[in-house]
Amino acid sequence: MPYPAQAQTPSQKSQHASPSRPRSRPSAFSKEAIIARPGFNRWMVPPAALAVHLCIGQAYAFSVFNEPLTRILGVTQSAPGDWQLTTLGWVFSLAIFFLGISAAFAGKWLEKVGPRRTMFTAACCFGGGFLVSALGIWLHQIWLLYLGYGVLGGIGLGLGYVSPVSTLIRWFPTAAAWPPAWQSWASAAAR
Repeated sequence: MPYPAQAQTPSQKSQHASPSRPRSRPSAFSKEAIIARPGFNRWMVPPAALAVHLCIGQAYAFSVFNEPLTRILGVTQSAPGDWQLTTLGWVFSLAIFFLGISAAFAGKWLEKVGPRRTMFTAACCFGGGFLVSALGIWLHQIWLLYLGYGVLGGIGLGLGYVSPVSTLIRWFPTAAAWPPAWQSWASAAAR
């Protein structure tokens, strides 16, 4: 659990280094790369986590897309073949369902690979979901909108939620209740 407390001084690092094998830098996404250097200001972490939650809070504003999506073919008013509002409601429902499922199962994976890889995967899923959704709108295929925004986007939302919360709890262990509260406020502010 203690990512921040694992920081080592240069003298401690040299004790563990093997003289026969050159040391390589860990990958930017490896769990070892997240250990803070001495003197790192932990108050740099909450604004980054807040920014992530402001971005993924966009999902709660999906209703602004409802009216334009019911008029894709008709433009000014719905035309035959346009999607019904009841059909579009499933997009948000799928996204929230997959947010919950991925957040529930991502905890163990987050502990295994670390928050950077989890956040990168979240960004790829969330961004990829928008691309697949855009293709679905262009081709007028509702199943692509379900797959893109609902499934891929929802998985990205879930991964994007657990990573900052877990990181903040580690950086502020004496105030473990505050980081989830900060993130809830960020999600509410994005609405």
